[in-house]
Amino acid sequence: MQITVYSTKTGKTTKVDTNATTWGALKSELSVAGLYGDNMNAILQSNKMTLESSDIVMPDVPYTLFIVPTQTKSGVDDCPFDTEEIEDIQSRLYDLLDWVIEHVEGLKKSEVVQLKAEAEQLLRSLPR
Repeated sequence: MQITVYSTKTGKTTKVDTNATTWGALKSELSVAGLYGDNMNAILQSNKMTLESSDIVMPDVPYTLFIVPTQTKSGVDDCPFDTEEIEDIQSRLYDLLDWVIEHVEGLKKSEVVQLKAEAEQLLRSLPR
């Protein structure tokens, strides 16, 4: 049977031919293929179930499996940017939002001001 495996980290979709009937067997196949590893979770698209137990029986019809990074305790995935890059992105975001605020009028302006405040709050909460 052919299944679809989508990695949210890489954004790539891969078709996999498998006869695995349990999550344990499929996990092993995906690991060998380089599609699954440490610090990852697998979620069935059809019912949004996170696969944890190796004994879980897999669907007997084609399905899509999402492979997602496991979140750290802080709730933030491993960040692909260093502190200097984050600060640069943050600065550019603020510059863009300031520019938009200066060039929009009416209700849209208040929405952008609110968006900027929310972005600032979110960025301040990120670990450095």
